[in-house]
Amino acid sequence: NWRSVRTQFNVTPPPNLPSISSQVLVDMINPTLVTEMGCGNLLNLEKDITKFMSNLVNWDDKKSLGIFTFGGTGTNLYGMKIGLNKSQPSIALDGVKNIVFIDNDETHSCHRTSCDWLGVGINNDIILKTHNGVINPDELEKEMVNAIKNDKKIGCIILNGGESYDYSVDPIYKVYKIREEVCRKFNLDYKPHIHVDSVSGWVFLMFNEYDFLKNPLSFSKESLSKIKIMNSKIKQLKYADSFGVDFHKTGFTQYISSLFMLKNKDDIKYIAEGSRGATAQSFEISGYSPGQYTLETSRSAIGPVSAYVTLSSLGTKGFQYLIGNFMDVAEDLRTKLRKDKNFTPFNDQSFGWCTLFVINPFEKKLSFQKMINYSQDKQNQINNYQKEFYRYLNEKKNKNQWTFSLSGRYKIKTFKLYPMSPHTSKKTNDEILRWIKKNKKEFDKKFYKNEANKKFFE
Repeated sequence: NWRSVRTQFNVTPPPNLPSISSQVLVDMINPTLVTEMGCGNLLNLEKDITKFMSNLVNWDDKKSLGIFTFGGTGTNLYGMKIGLNKSQPSIALDGVKNIVFIDNDETHSCHRTSCDWLGVGINNDIILKTHNGVINPDELEKEMVNAIKNDKKIGCIILNGGESYDYSVDPIYKVYKIREEVCRKFNLDYKPHIHVDSVSGWVFLMFNEYDFLKNPLSFSKESLSKIKIMNSKIKQLKYADSFGVDFHKTGFTQYISSLFMLKNKDDIKYIAEGSRGATAQSFEISGYSPGQYTLETSRSAIGPVSAYVTLSSLGTKGFQYLIGNFMDVAEDLRTKLRKDKNFTPFNDQSFGWCTLFVINPFEKKLSFQKMINYSQDKQNQINNYQKEFYRYLNEKKNKNQWTFSLSGRYKIKTFKLYPMSPHTSKKTNDEILRWIKKNKKEFDKKFYKNEANKKFFE
């Protein structure tokens, strides 16, 4: 139940009621979002939302293009495919040859999946090591130059625009400048496509007009600072060639509502080759027929309708309130975790509201850095404690149950709290920590009956 404050499993929102109502209407009409003939004026919603998003990132809305697709994977797939075809225009006829992508180690798994599906190959996805969550532009330049000197074409540079744990945003503007310089230096006959995976982080664009000095919604000092930084970083999307938006993540719509945004609509020609032989009558007589270049030939109108209704009903201020509240709640939780000997927070510096922390298996406060530098044996013991305690909590299955997940992001397993209910408050933090500590006392009595566990953690 995503509306419950006790559900903090992942970045899945409770869909707002107006968007749910709109889905019933769409289902009754049963439109197909590939031609005007198949869905009439509903297709204009896609154009309207594209214009809205273009204005948020300061793109020319007369030159941009938006495509609602089957999820965040779809938005990345479109960006990577356009970049692929840009680097080798004959690819639709001849197939993939000597092309690489450049990615990073904070990437979503769907990036590598797309490398497979596109025929580029996972081994041709060059992974950059991140530093404090973001890539080093100098290392990117080095990999670009190395690829070019080895007669490889760079199909796409894929950046993070607010990954789901810490909302890290890669330096988009610096990457853009490096791309321009490398193209000039090597006199390339194409420009490597820059796609930003911003399916969660896009929402910080809603703070473009927020008055950070007056702070009318009274966000905490810590939250306000992070929101301001996130807004300044995500506004650099204007230097990207494309980016993705998941309204069904931080947009509070139902599944599926994902939008692929393309800065230059003329770039769509690179993926339209396969549809040139289409003779469907609806394509020939409709003024606007996205089915001529979309991957999908069956496309629901739920995506744009739910996004349009949500944007209209919540408004900019509604989004600011929701996201700001999550940020306030997260900062409060991290403060409480730091002060309690039972917990060690792991992502204090996160620019989002997902909180990762360890349940301390002994009555001693430890730092994140100390745990990360433990021996493998001791890390395994701590990880075993986290997993066993997590299993214990999930096996109880009572009316007081809280639902959250266990993350393997670090060498140390961490608990993950990801509040998405608008009803979440600082009081919620007190309740869940009290519940965890109560269960920890019960669990420890059983866990330490095992002499090996007791000896190790003495």
